[in-house]
Amino acid sequence: DSWTLVPDFGFTDDDPDRSSTLMLTRVLENQDFRRFDYYASRMIKVSLAVYTFPINIHASVYESLVLNRSSRPFLPKLRTCSISVDTDEEEIFPSFLLHLLSPTVSHIKLHVDLQYEKDITPLIPLILFSLPFFCPRLQFLSGCIFCSEKSQFGPFQSSFQAIVPFLDSLNALSFSRPTFDAKTICEVSRLPKLRKWEVELDDNVWSKEALKTTQGLFPALASLKLTAPTFERAAELINFVQVPLEDLELHINPRNSRLHSFTKLSQIFSNHSCTLTLTSLILDISMLKHRNQDVCAVFQPFFALRRLITFSVTSLCVTQLDDVWLADAAIAWPHLQNLILWAYRITSDNQPKATCQGLISLVRRCPNLSEISITITANPVATDVLDGACNTIIRRIHLGGSRPKKDDLEGVYRTFLAIFPNLETVDVWYSHKAWKRINDLLRLQSQSRVR
Repeated sequence: DSWTLVPDFGFTDDDPDRSSTLMLTRVLENQDFRRFDYYASRMIKVSLAVYTFPINIHASVYESLVLNRSSRPFLPKLRTCSISVDTDEEEIFPSFLLHLLSPTVSHIKLHVDLQYEKDITPLIPLILFSLPFFCPRLQFLSGCIFCSEKSQFGPFQSSFQAIVPFLDSLNALSFSRPTFDAKTICEVSRLPKLRKWEVELDDNVWSKEALKTTQGLFPALASLKLTAPTFERAAELINFVQVPLEDLELHINPRNSRLHSFTKLSQIFSNHSCTLTLTSLILDISMLKHRNQDVCAVFQPFFALRRLITFSVTSLCVTQLDDVWLADAAIAWPHLQNLILWAYRITSDNQPKATCQGLISLVRRCPNLSEISITITANPVATDVLDGACNTIIRRIHLGGSRPKKDDLEGVYRTFLAIFPNLETVDVWYSHKAWKRINDLLRLQSQSRVR
């Protein structure tokens, strides 16, 4: 009886997308606070983020809690906190937030909207500077800062640079926005326990001295997810992060990018500190273009990564990787489990060079292969070279590329069945009766095995 939810203006009670405001119906009493303390002592996760908790909190609620619980944290066992800083209660919200944070908090997710009608920029330094003081055991920090102009990132950048040296318990750091400049990256590189880092780079020109020192940095880093505006910028950071990474994910999609610019990045892996440790490499390079260039040679340096378990590339260029390249990949990556070579579209002048023969090479050399999403030309091939080898793990494969010819349907079906005896489905990114026929045959074969 102490609070109610009031639908916000423009929404009705039966609107599925409605937002509401939590308001008090009376002055809170001691009995109310005892009840609050009872439940508060059991809460380990709370969200004040509008995208997960579409309820606004009225200023009167903040004020009551702050005034009556001014000497201790509201939630003494809180572990995870999601904070959305786009409230119009900018006067009381900071005090409430400071009472919410405590030494028990280890996970924080920030969502700051600088496009809001009211200027909440002054709140950013207050929130950031409070983190190392109130949450000394903070292990995971992530967030996103929305703004209409890059200049609005300034208060965040300067404040974040100042607190990074005090986040010595941080294990994971992830900000999809804003982009990080060289100075901020240098501060992050000194975090002693950072194992996982997701970062988006800016497009400003870095000085040659900005990321010169590489020794002793990122002492614990094992996983890096990088979004960069150009291949050159990505190469600069990868060269800077000379540590034994285990997982690397790159998203690089500049307009009008050419294969020669990607070459500078791929060559780094021939002699990098992660050569013998990297187990997962994911490349989202969808916009990369090629013009009658030797794509196989450009992708050759990745064969130095001898412990790869996952290799994933999304790009039109993968159509130019042929059976010889797949055979070399199978030799280089005997531990491979997941192979994704995906072109988001196929054109008449960009037909896949790889065939089912390449699948045979993979099966013979990579016994643990459990996932295949590959762009190939599906054709029947002689399977006697399997010499008894086959993959009994895979039940579903994902194929992009040309459809089988009508006269080849039976041969393609038998080729797939020889390579993958337990195959049940071939998923394709377009529907065609040829693939429907092959899937019908596979389904009948699967049913016969059950009987």
